[in-house]
Amino acid sequence: MLNKKELYIVGFGKFGNTILRKTLDSRINAKRLCVIRNSSMNDDFGDDFIKFIDLNNDYDYLLSNIAGKLTSTENKKIILIAGLGGNTSGYMLEQLTMKLIELQYDFYSIGTIPFNFEGSKKKNKANHTVVRLQSLPNFKAIDSNLIKEVHSGKIGIAEAFNFVDNIILEFISNISEENHSNNMSLN
Repeated sequence: MLNKKELYIVGFGKFGNTILRKTLDSRINAKRLCVIRNSSMNDDFGDDFIKFIDLNNDYDYLLSNIAGKLTSTENKKIILIAGLGGNTSGYMLEQLTMKLIELQYDFYSIGTIPFNFEGSKKKNKANHTVVRLQSLPNFKAIDSNLIKEVHSGKIGIAEAFNFVDNIILEFISNISEENHSNNMSLN
């Protein structure tokens, strides 16, 4: 019988924070870390269930600090979550993904491609990140625009965002329930 691994979920930015909040609501058993620019966000929620790390401009220090926290013991499964297209989340997701590969850790990276209405600059940044990571078996990109296509364009913005969140939540829930399996598929 395989030992179950302790699940760690790392969310980057506001999007990551949203997903972490939803994992709490879903009662997913995991340790949670939110890497965000505005550490005062944790004051808004008043709980101790999510540890916050405030971003500063020293990304290399921050990445090594996060990698050190996540890799301090062997018996972990890590899920990284970021909305791609911004200046920080995609970069952090990519760098930490490469670090965890180097350290041969059991992990998944999930990035979301922004909706078209969020602008071509964000979409192009996200696509560049996806191109660099897409060949990795433990990386999954979720194109938010496919949600609108699945619903023939007949879905509201809030509902579309929630639909994307629920896809990620389902994946995390499956990992949480079966985290002893080493061959979970992202598809």
